[in-house]
Amino acid sequence: NGQDEESMTEEHVKHGFFDKPFVSNEYVSAHDILVEKIKDPECLQNLSEFMTDIMKRKQEIEMNTLQGLVFFIWVAPDERDKWLKQLAGNVPLRELVKNVPKGVEGTNLLELVTLHRVPLARATWFTKIVGINLTHNDIYRNSTEHTKNWTQTFCTFIQLQSKDYDPEKWRYSISLAKWQFDEGLFDQRLLRGMLDNLDQADPLHTAIWLLLVQQFLAEFQRSRTLMRLLIEIILKKLQDIYQQSLASKLEIVVKMLKNMLHTLFLATPDMFVFPTCWNTYKDLLRRVLVEDSPTRFDTIPSKNLKRQRERYYELIRARNEVFDEKKSDIIGKRSAQELQKNRMINRLIARGDMIQERRTSERSKRHLRYLEHFPLYNAELHHLNQRRIILYGVNKNDSRDQSVYDAMVHRIKIKLPYMFPESNNELDEPIVDNPIADSHLALNFDHETLNCIKHATKFCQIDVIRGEIGDITSDGFDLIFKKWVKSNVRADDDCILRSDRSQWFLSFFVTLVVRHLVSMDVVMEHLCERNLSRLLEKINSHKQLDPRDLIECKNMAIILRLMLIQDDGDNPCSEIPLSTMEVQVLQYNCETLSRNKDITFTDTIANIFQKLALIECSIDPNDSLVVYLQQLRVDLSKVYWFKQLCAVDVENVYRRFVKVSKKLTKSKEIEKCMIEIMQTSLSSSLEGDENVRSIASYTTHLETIFSQVNLWNLRKCRIGFWLCMDQVMLVGSNKHRSPRPSPARLPIKDEDGDVLMNWTDQSTNVDLKSAVIEFFWEKLVLKEKMDRSILAYMIQDIREDVINELLGYGLGVLKRCKELVSDIEEVFRALLIPINHDKKLDFCEDLLDQVKKINDEFQKDTSDDSNLNLKRVDAYVSRVMSRVKLLVLGTHVMTERVNAVITSNSQE
Repeated sequence: NGQDEESMTEEHVKHGFFDKPFVSNEYVSAHDILVEKIKDPECLQNLSEFMTDIMKRKQEIEMNTLQGLVFFIWVAPDERDKWLKQLAGNVPLRELVKNVPKGVEGTNLLELVTLHRVPLARATWFTKIVGINLTHNDIYRNSTEHTKNWTQTFCTFIQLQSKDYDPEKWRYSISLAKWQFDEGLFDQRLLRGMLDNLDQADPLHTAIWLLLVQQFLAEFQRSRTLMRLLIEIILKKLQDIYQQSLASKLEIVVKMLKNMLHTLFLATPDMFVFPTCWNTYKDLLRRVLVEDSPTRFDTIPSKNLKRQRERYYELIRARNEVFDEKKSDIIGKRSAQELQKNRMINRLIARGDMIQERRTSERSKRHLRYLEHFPLYNAELHHLNQRRIILYGVNKNDSRDQSVYDAMVHRIKIKLPYMFPESNNELDEPIVDNPIADSHLALNFDHETLNCIKHATKFCQIDVIRGEIGDITSDGFDLIFKKWVKSNVRADDDCILRSDRSQWFLSFFVTLVVRHLVSMDVVMEHLCERNLSRLLEKINSHKQLDPRDLIECKNMAIILRLMLIQDDGDNPCSEIPLSTMEVQVLQYNCETLSRNKDITFTDTIANIFQKLALIECSIDPNDSLVVYLQQLRVDLSKVYWFKQLCAVDVENVYRRFVKVSKKLTKSKEIEKCMIEIMQTSLSSSLEGDENVRSIASYTTHLETIFSQVNLWNLRKCRIGFWLCMDQVMLVGSNKHRSPRPSPARLPIKDEDGDVLMNWTDQSTNVDLKSAVIEFFWEKLVLKEKMDRSILAYMIQDIREDVINELLGYGLGVLKRCKELVSDIEEVFRALLIPINHDKKLDFCEDLLDQVKKINDEFQKDTSDDSNLNLKRVDAYVSRVMSRVKLLVLGTHVMTERVNAVITSNSQE
């Protein structure tokens, strides 16, 4: 019959089909029916009694069910111990529940399960069974009372165990406590009991209580009260140990206390915003969190954690000092006050105090006066708009603030004409003061100007500083600094930077950067790089650098160490010690610039170190400056932010440090210096001195790189391969004598002791470059286990001389090998794209010659042997087609049609 809508009735034809609803009224709601009944108090009381009755019946059913399943019996001690051994074994619980020993409860239960080493899950089951039985027998009124009593019981038990310490029992008790706490058998009283016992423990027992507390750190972090109490107890114990000079005797306890404090500080730094505790233990906190220097055996993660603690320390210190009236951090107070003012604006709007009907009330007038005078230091645009609308309405302008602002700016500009020039060109030359004409500028502000500034609202005062003067003191100071460097830092002998007593002046540059008056990249570009460029011009003019030039170069290196490395290197700057705050700010600036992948910042650093390397190569190798520059280069490669920059943007760093230096300098020594920086930063340096490295060291290093290639480190391995080949090509064709082979030779290992490769040299006086190129083809390309597409990616955009060497050896492989590995076209495509057309044409001609030679050999074989089988024909076709595919590849690349390079694998 079909569907209703398919029937062609007269009604459907005239009016169309309308689907009938299943119910008469689809939009009816039970709300109107039930709402009045629900409002009736008697109905609500009936619902409440109904729910209470359900809960009681559910509890009765559970108790009756448990009573029917669990059977408690009185047994002798031998039978009880036998049952506990079965509980500790593999006997099913459904069998053990039939004869649960009665009377095992409280501390006796804990002692027995600890003695028999009952598995944690089965011990917890036994605890629950006993607890439910006690609750059912009305010994406890409810489960909450049982939880409280069980927590007190366990605290008593663990305290007795600490007095008669047994390592195995203590470890079991700790695990049992954590398991049962997660099961909900304990409440927060257990955590408080731990802290009380830790506080009362003597130094020898402190360690075992720390082991227990360590298992519950995640639970402590849920409570601000418990966390603060834990922190205070740890600090108190550390201070007592130091004051009694027991640190050497209690070295393990001190280490455990410090480690726990470090963990708490990194996990929950906000808990240390505790002014009372901070003021009491601030010296100890600085000693433990900041001043304890890492040892030379510490790993890189531990050093990174120390840096993180130092950052948090400065932030937490500032927040605590906000509440210290004797020593307050203005910036911290300002941030807290700023937050309160922004909240005040939002609260006034939300309460409706600023609507027209309420603006005339005394309360609203008072708030309006507050809002008019309160300064907004770092307010966003919507806060300023909200303030303007509240004070002056939607369609009115803040004419009063603007008039006061203009008057203050005008008077300040008159008093400070050199700070506010008509144009930037006025700062091209140094300003020479005229004592007579400029005498009025040396006097203080006049009475009218002082009154104008004094009677202005705080909002207008800060707005002038943040606006007109702020432009000069931010980007404007950068401009002034550039003009000053251009005018005052010259090659004159009286220049302060050419003196060996300019440490105070170098410290002044650091202060400008730390106080955010001049940006770090401006100092490096316009001070360091330009001065080094001037010294290089002298070297390029075939002039010798005099002693003052060397002093100036040393001062530039000191500035670079202070700005970029601070105290992270192996040889910290001893000339100008930095405070912790200065180190933090400088590190933050470097990490911010590197994290933003600032190309200008990377270019500036690369240019500076290229110039330093050129200067290093042009002076006496025995000069002390050479050693200082070498150490500076090594420390840069090891500093944390530079290693992160190389890890995140490794290709751009390689391009700037290695490729550009090769194009600009044409000096192998300079290129070697830049390669060493990159290799050390990527932790891919070759072991041993360059002059004594064997061929095996290079090939082992290459095999290590390719064995570590995966999707996540492909670019890093690629640059590591490039750097290794850069070193090989820089060595040139020098003959390297390989070590004499020995059967007892030890394998080469990495830093973790893992064997990288067992390599033995079979030849001596082998050309390094030829040996490495041969290794690449024979061990990597022609091995089936290597992915040729990855190899092709690794050699893309590599230096030209490496491409030529690889392509030359590849042609030899084609002549020698009858059968080629699959996907070898990928490798040849990567080699053919960057070379010139003449070499591409030579490649195609060589392939044609090979095809002709194969064809001639086949014709000769067929003429001599009349028994031509199918296997020989297939081998012939395979050899010819592999060369033809490469020939097609070469012609496509040569005609710049790269997209359709690889032909089908089918031999049609």
